[in-house]
Amino acid sequence: MGSFGDMSSISTYFGHAFSTIEGGVVSTNDESLYERLLMLRSHGWDRDLSPERQTILRKIHGVDDFHAPFVFYEDGFNLRPTDLSARLGLRQLDKIDWLVRRRFENHCLYRKLLGSFLKFQKYNDDSVVCSIHFGALAASVEERRRIVTALRENGIETRIFSAGNLGRHPFWIREFGVWSAPIADRIHFTGFFLPNHPSLERKDVEFVSQIVIDAIHGRS
Repeated sequence: MGSFGDMSSISTYFGHAFSTIEGGVVSTNDESLYERLLMLRSHGWDRDLSPERQTILRKIHGVDDFHAPFVFYEDGFNLRPTDLSARLGLRQLDKIDWLVRRRFENHCLYRKLLGSFLKFQKYNDDSVVCSIHFGALAASVEERRRIVTALRENGIETRIFSAGNLGRHPFWIREFGVWSAPIADRIHFTGFFLPNHPSLERKDVEFVSQIVIDAIHGRS
């Protein structure tokens, strides 16, 4: 992760691959970007930088020692993690291999059971998929409605495929009007998520899958 591009980021929201409840992680191997990120996450001041970099910045901008603690070099934010969040994240990392393995096992089982009934994202055979969900496309709006209704009636959580087509959301329509594209609209109107928590066992995935298959065939 983070081995290509200038920066990469992952979310550590409570329902994601590993969690700190809220927040995320940015990775970079560019020292100047790293230093800027340290300032941006912490109001824009230089307190998290090395003493050497602090000295250079303060000299460039003519900052004296009295003003230095409250000089803002970037128009930053306050996005520093709490000690509690950090502790939770470190404990999650201790079991990350288990989390990845279990989600991949569940994903492969969903693919085996539902591959002939639904469309879903393809990936290389040597890939390891660690997703918080199994994202799928129904054949039509009506088929998705039947699937979602059946899942909810059986107490199984489901939701839209991410945000669908953002060009159909109010914030976009208000500024630019409706934006439409075949794949984005297909995801928006027929996409849905199936749960993939690492604690799910084979029988759970089979139960969820059977409900989906029954709904596709119009069986309740």
